[in-house]
Amino acid sequence: MSDPKWESCMQPMYVELTQELQVSGPLLDHLLQDKLLTFEEHSKVTKVQSNTEEERVRCMLAILVKKPPGSFEKFCSVLANERVGYKHLADRLRSKDKGSPKGKNQH
Repeated sequence: MSDPKWESCMQPMYVELTQELQVSGPLLDHLLQDKLLTFEEHSKVTKVQSNTEEERVRCMLAILVKKPPGSFEKFCSVLANERVGYKHLADRLRSKDKGSPKGKNQH
């Protein structure tokens, strides 16, 4: 069973994610450390034979959307990590999460 938040929060930002994320470097390493990617999945993403980073990001996202509940929040935490450096994207993804109490009660 995959995390429903992938669909609700990531779909609206899919294009943006594929354009902004750089798979190379700390992002993939952190996903591996946090067990969001297995070694096989990690190497699958890095071996995407393509000139565009976008293709690699698509491959990575396709793997991540199948991950179990809780994985979406973990992914946001990885993005927000200082070394990974995508805090703005993590914040925007989290703001799409309508189910979170944070989003509801703020005026």
